[in-house]
Amino acid sequence: MPSSPVTISQFQVYLKDTSTDPALLTFYQSLLDATTNKIATYLDRDFTALAHTHDTFWGNNTNEHILHDAASSVLTWTYTDLDGHIQTGSNTDLILFEEGRLVRNKVTIFEENVEYTINYANTSTGWPQAVEQVIIEDAAILFNESNQGGGTLAELIASSREGQFTERVRYTDLTQAHEKILNMYKRFAV
Repeated sequence: MPSSPVTISQFQVYLKDTSTDPALLTFYQSLLDATTNKIATYLDRDFTALAHTHDTFWGNNTNEHILHDAASSVLTWTYTDLDGHIQTGSNTDLILFEEGRLVRNKVTIFEENVEYTINYANTSTGWPQAVEQVIIEDAAILFNESNQGGGTLAELIASSREGQFTERVRYTDLTQAHEKILNMYKRFAV
């Protein structure tokens, strides 16, 4: 579970709360952690700063590729040529643009029918500010629904399928406004 990018003090500013009660501050942290987990699951991604990730894609006869996550630097990149041999490209051939979301090959194109893999470090900026705001607002909704600590953060559901029981946690649903904001950050299978 990713740790929340939102601090308790940011959450308190939103709630207009100045409490220093350790039990309440612990409850606030649990709200932020639960909401962060829910949103990371919804987005199918984690914006942890400086994590290493990779994109594998087929070339399209252009010199550009849009990365799934913003990159701070390209670590390595390889391609499998038409004979099936894995070749390693020079990192100096690739340049990052558009705040690390676009990579350009300054030497050649990404050839069609060739598979490329780019390994890169995520940006140090971490979670987008809009996603952090949704975390704050959703945590505030959880706080209000909890009757200031008298309720629960999530509902534990036990389900049975062919006699086998499984348990899962169901969080409250996101509002339509929050889903609309988050959709631009959601990872979609291609």
